[in-house]
Amino acid sequence: MAIVILCPWCQTRLTLSDDRAGETFECPQCDKPIRVPWPQSPQSGSLSNASSVKHAPPWPYPAATPPPFVPSAADDVRYRKPGKVTAIGGMLIGGGAWAILNALICVVFSMGVCCLWPGLYFGIVWGILAIIRGSNLLGPQWPYYEPGLMVIMQIIQVVNLDLVNVVMGIIGLVFLNDDEVKSRFVQ
Repeated sequence: MAIVILCPWCQTRLTLSDDRAGETFECPQCDKPIRVPWPQSPQSGSLSNASSVKHAPPWPYPAATPPPFVPSAADDVRYRKPGKVTAIGGMLIGGGAWAILNALICVVFSMGVCCLWPGLYFGIVWGILAIIRGSNLLGPQWPYYEPGLMVIMQIIQVVNLDLVNVVMGIIGLVFLNDDEVKSRFVQ
């Protein structure tokens, strides 16, 4: 029996043998990862012939939204999260918390005079965004959240004399330029 699926990225129709069920492979058209679903038996109420599948998407997401990709232990090594991605996520969370704390300390000890400095607001907004992006990198959807801009903004914290974030940003940029890390993010 054949399994007919649509690539969620480019909508290419693919016909595969049922022994490929559960595998993850790259679409021959767009080279994006696709997980082959398990075929459903006719007793479960689904039709298994290819003509019934031609207009049905492989999952309930709209075509413009990529499906969630959660790698399993059986997946190819290319889809496993490198340790450097986890380190970047941790540095973004820690740096974001530090930037917010640093801004609050600055306001308290300057008795509000520091509120005139625009870098203070940049630090607070960046801190919130960094915590969100760092949390995304630690979750299962990490290939969709490339942190390049956040790491560059972490280095720009030099305007607030925040050397902790500057150092973490430089380390994060070095980690991002690693070929193993660069190749794992979905573009």
